[in-house]
Amino acid sequence: MFQELLNSIFSDETDLFRSPSEPDPGDTVRIRLRVKKDAAQRVLLYISEPEMAILMRKDSSDTYYDYYVAELVCLSNKVSYSFIVEACGFGIAPADACEEARAAADYVTKVPGGKGCIREGIELILTA
Repeated sequence: MFQELLNSIFSDETDLFRSPSEPDPGDTVRIRLRVKKDAAQRVLLYISEPEMAILMRKDSSDTYYDYYVAELVCLSNKVSYSFIVEACGFGIAPADACEEARAAADYVTKVPGGKGCIREGIELILTA
């Protein structure tokens, strides 16, 4: 079930998932994410600069997938973002996640993203 959910998560830089696909500073950008139908309890769009998390809303669904959307205003030419998908009812956030994500999480890892936080989360679940 978990692997099926992971395989269903998708977004890219095409107009279908980011519009406009190449935004300028000041543009309002619409970001979409595809997730397995009825699998996510909550989806957040995490922006690293300025650090914040935006609650995404379910925009539409088809037979297999739900599509979540959020809008943000670009403050620079480069905006880095990622997604937080709450699906199992037990939220895990990396140590360096934004305050909103850490506050929403049931467990905050001891290590930051990219330094073993996913392994730490999996080990926590497997040893529970």
